Amino acid sequence: MSSPRVLLAVALVISLSIAPVAGQSSQDYEITLDQEIDIPERTVEVESDEFTVSTTGRYAKGGTVEVTTSAPDSSEYAIRLVDSQERLRASAFAAGDNSTSFTLDYDAGTYAVVLANASDSSDIYAVKPLVIYGYTVTQETPDETEEDSTLTVEFSLTKADDANVDEPPANVRVALSNDSMSPLTTDATRTEDLHYTAEIDTNTLSPGDYRLSTGVQRDNTVYGEQELIGIDSYQVSIVEQTTTPTPTDDEATTTDSSGTSQSGSGAPSQGTQTTTATSTTRTVTTTPATSDSTQTPTSVATSSTDTSEVASTTTSESREDDDGTSPQSQSTNTTSSPAGEDGGSSTPVSTPVLPDSGVLALGLVIVTLLSRLR
Repeated sequence: MSSPRVLLAVALVISLSIAPVAGQSSQDYEITLDQEIDIPERTVEVESDEFTVSTTGRYAKGGTVEVTTSAPDSSEYAIRLVDSQERLRASAFAAGDNSTSFTLDYDAGTYAVVLANASDSSDIYAVKPLVIYGYTVTQETPDETEEDSTLTVEFSLTKADDANVDEPPANVRVALSNDSMSPLTTDATRTEDLHYTAEIDTNTLSPGDYRLSTGVQRDNTVYGEQELIGIDSYQVSIVEQTTTPTPTDDEATTTDSSGTSQSGSGAPSQGTQTTTATSTTRTVTTTPATSDSTQTPTSVATSSTDTSEVASTTTSESREDDDGTSPQSQSTNTTSSPAGEDGGSSTPVSTPVLPDSGVLALGLVIVTLLSRLR
């Protein structure tokens, strides 16, 4: 029978709460299983030796575990499969580098493959934990998160076929770690059915790759720790925080007087807009109110501009005929460009249809004709 200290170490090594490596085994023995997953690396102390453990086997009930061993050529030893109650489940004898297999027709729980002295099972050479799972884990956790934040862990469990386990399990624990730090461990909270969530503060962690381990535990206690009936390993990366730069004044988007959105450099944000100002000519004809005289001033204003600012002025004039009669008010609209610009000029031109002397001559002719009629 294996030493109780070995089984205690096996129970603790996959409890997700052991400190990282503090030493190495002095003996040249190693165990490799064909189905392994990574777990937080830690040290197992058995008798006077220490063993480094960073992986564990994970198998379904009824599956087969292939065990490969590395050992000195002249050594003879026993390969033993033991459960959490210190019971021997299977064994084989080997020498040097070797391999063997065991059928795992056992209930879900925590087991261990142990290399021990062939004649003294308390003399341990190497230890590898093994879990026959009653639950599988499906991660819904993002594969990266920013530093100085909180990692929200989300996952669901699926009960294995014919597994003799309680539903839901007694507890689910998650741990975030790498090879140079102690695991950050917390218990997950069941939200509904077999869906779970947990939060891990990453404020103390630097950017890099980390291992997120999930352990499903039953109510059975082995040396003070709840026995594992499911385990999962998932990689999470912590990345540097990303910040959105604040645009400078030159990069800020502005809108010009025509409504075109432009960047700080003055160029339109989309496409090119060209505005051409056309010349405007207006003609205003004014007819006096009296029948004695006719005056038709013509006002012509020509304006050409290439700016968006246009000044509009209105000039009103009142004139009186020689006989004191006031004609209608004359209104002249003049469009001009701002002072000092070369874009154009505004020159009102007033041209009477008949000069004042012509009016006098016409009056004399009318008087002569009237005299003759008499």
